[in-house]
Amino acid sequence: NNQNNNNNQNNETKVNRVGNLVWDPILPESEIYSGEGQVPERFRKGLRDETEEVLMERWKETLDWRKENSIDGILEEPQRYYELIKQYYPHYYHKYAKDGSVVYWEQPGKMNLEKLEANGISTDICVRHFLFLCETCWRVLSKDPNSASISVIDATNVGISDVSGVKLKVFKTVSKVYQSHYVERCSKVIVINTSWIFKSVYSVIAPFIHENTRKKVLILGTDYTKELFDIIAEESVPVEFGGTDKTPLGQAEQELLILNHIREVIRNHDSS
Repeated sequence: NNQNNNNNQNNETKVNRVGNLVWDPILPESEIYSGEGQVPERFRKGLRDETEEVLMERWKETLDWRKENSIDGILEEPQRYYELIKQYYPHYYHKYAKDGSVVYWEQPGKMNLEKLEANGISTDICVRHFLFLCETCWRVLSKDPNSASISVIDATNVGISDVSGVKLKVFKTVSKVYQSHYVERCSKVIVINTSWIFKSVYSVIAPFIHENTRKKVLILGTDYTKELFDIIAEESVPVEFGGTDKTPLGQAEQELLILNHIREVIRNHDSS
């Protein structure tokens, strides 16, 4: 009995738990929808105007893409650049919206491309990083196969230089992958703190955003709290963005859970 108790205690200490969240991924979609004719409902929704043949072909393309890029195993890959990428390009999961959607915040105006490149962080590493986050979102943070996320983009200090060169390449690559293989995973994109120049910025990136997604984009200036609070409760919005949540971006339960997992994977990988 004592031996069993010790084993149970050891197993309990290995559980990655932060608040109400537990790192307990569901199976990857390629395993959930592996049967003949099986396809996620959100694919049917996103491609509702297509024939069944086209729908199944698109799903096969996604399955092939997942296999070719080892997406099913990405959660157990050591993400050695994770914290550096976050430091020089702030983007975080932070609480949930009123409808239960996971909320993702991004601050492209704070991206420091020089620091990223100086630390050997290439476009390919950035793209892999975002794929890891996608899989984390849909297998750990929001497990409903038809759930979608809400993105809040803080456009403070965003200018034309943020949509050119390497930055534009990363945006185009990530957007293409997301729109092709994470169909109907975007519920809404709220852009806040936009200035007069944002119209020019948006005209550059809009062609790379699917028409269905463009319809979900809400562009707001600096007086955005009313519209934002209609979608995300005031108590789930950080103080720095006009809410009452004193948890700073990067310190929400979702982010701490992810960081715990990444550090554990790296430790296990380095000790084996």
